[in-house]
Amino acid sequence: MDFIKNDAEFRPDNFTGLLAFFKEREEKSQWYTDEDDMRADGVRFEPVSAEPICIPGNVLKLKNSRMPKFTASEEAYGEAMYCPEYGYSGSTQLIFVKGKLIPVGNSALRGVMNRAGLATEGWDKMVKYNPADLSEILNRLMKATKGNLCILEQDEMVRAVNSGRYAIYPHSKACQETMDWIKNERPDATFAAAYVCQDFTRWVVDLSKYTKEILGAYPTLTQQNFTPLLIVSAAHTGTSAVSLAPGLRVGGYPIPLSSSIDIVHKGSGTATERQDQMVDAVKQGFTEINTAFGAGAAEVENLRNIKVRNAPNALKRAMKSLGIPKEQGMEAVDAFTYIHSGGATAYDCYIGIADAVSFIIAKYPGDERKHIDAAAALMRSTKIRWAELGSIPGEFSW
Repeated sequence: MDFIKNDAEFRPDNFTGLLAFFKEREEKSQWYTDEDDMRADGVRFEPVSAEPICIPGNVLKLKNSRMPKFTASEEAYGEAMYCPEYGYSGSTQLIFVKGKLIPVGNSALRGVMNRAGLATEGWDKMVKYNPADLSEILNRLMKATKGNLCILEQDEMVRAVNSGRYAIYPHSKACQETMDWIKNERPDATFAAAYVCQDFTRWVVDLSKYTKEILGAYPTLTQQNFTPLLIVSAAHTGTSAVSLAPGLRVGGYPIPLSSSIDIVHKGSGTATERQDQMVDAVKQGFTEINTAFGAGAAEVENLRNIKVRNAPNALKRAMKSLGIPKEQGMEAVDAFTYIHSGGATAYDCYIGIADAVSFIIAKYPGDERKHIDAAAALMRSTKIRWAELGSIPGEFSW
């Protein structure tokens, strides 16, 4: 497998290819954990200078140095550089780990900064301003962190820096567990889609052949020609979880229902013990999928019973709070207002947001992250207090 860049995206078209992809990456990965005495105070960050012309010389110098050991390629070193005028948008950091100096991937930097309470905009400013200052901030953070870390080196770069309680769970295991579940529980289910990047991965299982069995008790959903599916997602960064999300195919796109089974990457004991706990927890999660389908479908169905007085206003307020882009949000509001000029139900508002999601997908056909964020916004809309939102007086200006 060739070197994989920070912004690389992959879309395997079947489970066999997806599993093979995960296994090949994992064979070239290394985790540093408490079993390696991977302590936070043993980590040090160093800046990468923004000089693309110097990459060959810098890499040669690092490789010729006796300590620390540097084995990454010129491509991996350049991928950690921030110099947008030459096409580099990296983390600007190297990290010293167990006698090795390794380029830091963007996913690892995002995870560290998010755990420190700094939003994306914060670390992005530091990357652009001064890599040396960012190194100092990161080193102070490591100094203040007590105990062990759990660090992933993959594709010649550090891709994740997690706390010492992190429970490793390889993506290949999650994929295999999905395939076993299909074989044993839903043999007529099929692979629908998959998306893999450095930050996370997800795949979708088509359960349309089980529509009557799964959604038969929820006529509102079947009348809309919704069909069931399962969305499995996982990541190695931060406070991530293996998520098993019952979902619906809405307008041709998978939308998670209002409840999901989230197995957080946390445990107790050694790294091996934590991983064993994670394996057991994910197996248990797959046994709870049918129950989660019922709870999620019922929550969406029950939106029919909630009256929303000033529905167009409520819909605008909701979409802004959910982070729906204004252009697609207002397009959906216009269509909604034509049908529901006054009162409506919360379910009508849910469908209005589903329309906005379809507009986002049409506007950005190749941007999987925008699609996923929009789908997650629709899922969160089931938790909104629609009746209260519709009771707020005055016209809402977006």
